[in-house]
Amino acid sequence: MKLPKPIERILFVCYGNLCRSVLAEALMKRLLSARGLEHITVGSAGIGALPDYPAPHQIVEVARDRGLDVTGHRSRPLSPSLLDWADIVLIMEFYMGDEISQMRPEKNLDKIFLLGSFALEKTVTGEIDDPFGGSPDSFRQCYDEIEASIEGLYEKLVSEDVLAGETF
Repeated sequence: MKLPKPIERILFVCYGNLCRSVLAEALMKRLLSARGLEHITVGSAGIGALPDYPAPHQIVEVARDRGLDVTGHRSRPLSPSLLDWADIVLIMEFYMGDEISQMRPEKNLDKIFLLGSFALEKTVTGEIDDPFGGSPDSFRQCYDEIEASIEGLYEKLVSEDVLAGETF
């Protein structure tokens, strides 16, 4: 897969912008900050999101247990302007690509990728299931899959030298 270049704005998309994309955004921000790459902007949205809802307590707890604070998160719906803003869009499930292409059929959609396809661990099969309404274990598993995928995504971004303004 060929990534767009340069990448300055990363957008994570799930269904409700309450669980998966929240974790992906927070994990990517932490990773980029730890590497001095705060100039890369990271956001999240949901294809079926209602505006201004907080992350559910299960996500807040799982994130807190792993050193992340997502208490300030508020959901936002995916919009054509957000798609235009993003240099790369990472989705959680295949069907989301179809939803996005219906939203912006006239745009070049080669910047949409399945986040789980970047996972370094073989336990992630590509799609990352929505833990909403599931057991505490489903939230922890979701976190682990997203973390493995974010690490793999970062390695791919670095190996292809596509992060804007990055110097080695």
